[in-house]
Amino acid sequence: MNQKVSFDNGGAFIVDTRREVEAYLRSGRTRLGGRLHLYAKSVAAFTLWAGCWATIVLGRPGVAAGIAALVGLLAAMILIGFCVQHDANHGAYFATRRRNHLLGWLTTDVLLGFSSYVWRVKHNVAHHTYTNVDGWDDDVAQTPFARFMPSQPPKPWYRLQHVYVWLLYGVMVLRAHSIADLIALIRGRIGHVSLHRPRGWDLVGLVGGKAMFLGWAIVAPLLVYPWWIVLAGYTSSAMLGSLVIATTFQLAHCVEEADFTSPAELAASRRLWRSTRSRRPSISARGTAS
Repeated sequence: MNQKVSFDNGGAFIVDTRREVEAYLRSGRTRLGGRLHLYAKSVAAFTLWAGCWATIVLGRPGVAAGIAALVGLLAAMILIGFCVQHDANHGAYFATRRRNHLLGWLTTDVLLGFSSYVWRVKHNVAHHTYTNVDGWDDDVAQTPFARFMPSQPPKPWYRLQHVYVWLLYGVMVLRAHSIADLIALIRGRIGHVSLHRPRGWDLVGLVGGKAMFLGWAIVAPLLVYPWWIVLAGYTSSAMLGSLVIATTFQLAHCVEEADFTSPAELAASRRLWRSTRSRRPSISARGTAS
């Protein structure tokens, strides 16, 4: 039975931070400028994506122009991932949950090729709530292939992971497009965080979004180019995008300033969820994760 992770609320740091943020937002200084920045970067990302995709599929350019358009398409998808889908799936793009989920589905499922339904649990809950807690933060659960936490058992091959980990980083997007969501749904959890199987519109969105992604990313190019060109273009861009995304997100984990802990360590003391020195939660010995 998994121990249930819980937190001590409050603390001077989080109280002061929330008070200052609320005062800043009430001042109204972010209303116009913030919205302009938010929408401008979205328009730029979507325009770049549409222009590069149309150039590749409809324009059928030469080799040099085709590679340039493919690089531009990849850049657009990275921009969409960092600047649009991330905000929408955090509930920060629009004022309503429904519109945020709709934009999150469009950008994540349709344009990026993985499930927003799964991503919100993996990122918003497993990563943000249980950052660097062994067994709970799925981002650092890469055993037996790599060891990212001191509490994970050492293996002889981990001595070379600084060499081969780049290959693992390179297949992250390929895994997300193919089996990652399915594995999480079959298990019904991400780490120790529960993942309820989608129903109704959530299920329709998951299946339909994947089909639409495959349509624009694979099927449409196959109508224009030989299969080996489509395979080479998709694989190379997915692997390059994987490296960019993996190295960016690892800044929350594999840096000297990062703090790590395990359920066993947390069971011995009660800690604040957020402070100036640690993000570590405490853990109680009751029940399982809800």
